[in-house]
Amino acid sequence: MLDLLFTNARICDGSGSPSHHGAVGVQDGRITFVGGSGDGQVARRTIDVQGEVLAPGFIDPHTHYDAQVCWDDTLTSSPWHGVTTICMGNCGVGVAPARPAAREALLRDLENVEAIPYEVMSTGIPWGWESYGEYLDFIDRKGTSINLVGLVSLTALRYYVMGEAAMERAASTDEVGKLQDELRRAMQDGAWGFSGDFLPHHVGYKGRPLACSLASREEIRGLCEVLRELDRGTASISLASTRLGTLPLSDADVELLRMMVTVSGRRMTWLPLLSKFGEPDFPRHTLAKLGELVAHAVPQITPRPMVFLVSLGKPFRFGWYDTWKKAIGATRDEQEALYRSPTWRTAALEEMRTHDRQFPWANFWVKHTRSPALAHYEGRTIAAIAAAEGKSPLETFLDIGLADDMNGIFELQNANLDPAGVEWLVKNPDLLIGVSDAGAHVDQLCDVVYSTYVLQHWVRETGVLSLEEGVRRLTSMPAHVFGIAARGRLVPGYHADLVIFDPATVGPEPPEMRADLPLGAERLIAKAHGITASFVGGVQVLDRGELLAARPGRTLRSGRDG
Repeated sequence: MLDLLFTNARICDGSGSPSHHGAVGVQDGRITFVGGSGDGQVARRTIDVQGEVLAPGFIDPHTHYDAQVCWDDTLTSSPWHGVTTICMGNCGVGVAPARPAAREALLRDLENVEAIPYEVMSTGIPWGWESYGEYLDFIDRKGTSINLVGLVSLTALRYYVMGEAAMERAASTDEVGKLQDELRRAMQDGAWGFSGDFLPHHVGYKGRPLACSLASREEIRGLCEVLRELDRGTASISLASTRLGTLPLSDADVELLRMMVTVSGRRMTWLPLLSKFGEPDFPRHTLAKLGELVAHAVPQITPRPMVFLVSLGKPFRFGWYDTWKKAIGATRDEQEALYRSPTWRTAALEEMRTHDRQFPWANFWVKHTRSPALAHYEGRTIAAIAAAEGKSPLETFLDIGLADDMNGIFELQNANLDPAGVEWLVKNPDLLIGVSDAGAHVDQLCDVVYSTYVLQHWVRETGVLSLEEGVRRLTSMPAHVFGIAARGRLVPGYHADLVIFDPATVGPEPPEMRADLPLGAERLIAKAHGITASFVGGVQVLDRGELLAARPGRTLRSGRDG
């Protein structure tokens, strides 16, 4: 007898091949058959899908749930959007491995790079692990709604081996060997590989360099040798290709990617590849420079305009500039003193005028002011206000923010603003859709909705992607890049991670602020419509937008899960 039988389904199996109507059977958490009507099959529970789409559960390749999983075993907002597996530990920051002496630095790095408040994490994380395997065991003891794939953050790995020196220099030959040992140990315990970050606007603990950004090529090579030795896993790295005014990936970046793929013998992903404002040919030039390497060092894209909420208290998007790095991670009083300082203003103004990345003030809007006296600024760009008032854009931004007691919210339209440019990215079948940053930038960004956005906008509304291709890009493609076996397809023997959705109505709902973080802190969440149900290992976790009590999710362990 089957545990589950889905009948009358439009089966979209994740391969990209044409969908078809039929039935799917599930027993002991695995798919047993796909196709036919299901007549003659006996099951404990039969679900009439009523002609809606039955597909593999979506796999999100880029999240930052490393801290949130400690207090939120549902990992919202991801399950609301049909996601059944997420990958965390991206961008070289995370919470394991972690010696007690490094805990504060790890959380400050997450705050600086991923905009997760330090106080929220320090309250919500019940430290009880040191090794990466112990961290995964902690998650499995709690249980989760959906599955997790974990990458070891290079910053945490370097702290674990090098201590404070991780923020000062490259590893010695002896330390490279120890880094290899610890990555090997983590992967033997189930880690899926490692992540790094080389974006210059990301600032580490106490304004010092982010530890992973100081890793030498010898260190990266050594870690890739571990992937080759174990013949599994992957790597995910962030590169500085997003600077305005530069060529696509530098020669050094391309050689780094080539070395990592060659030495590891594994596929990997790098990010972000965006449609840049003022540089319409940026993505094409980037892919041309990669050439055949794109099949193995897979660029990761977002299918949406990238829009950040910014405030003077959270100046993350100004991290490109050395003068602003003093404000990132500083206390509120320290920030206010800095912003009022004529000396600092002069230095910041000069740097921002001459830096190779000119700040896009014309795309920087006043979204909301708390003071009624400032409400007339709402809906206007800083560039326009500055021109009207005869001030520089920087002074205008600082003056409005300080007049609003640093409570004003500004909106930065950062990238992917040209619909034709984004369409070109989305249509390219070799590019991995992701960059959701779910769990990060908690009150600044809510791109966790990317999967339902693809199905609504790029499949239904524009027809740029067929339904089958849209599902493939959300399921089997990330499984293929990350080497996640037996997931991402509707194939007999595969795990029954499934989603049912209505292709005529599926889409994201507008984000909303919810005060449900530890200490009552706020975050942006977003639900979806048209997601009828989802299942993890054959256990239902979502029913018409409502999360159920079951917690069948677990950490998927490299070398064991298949």
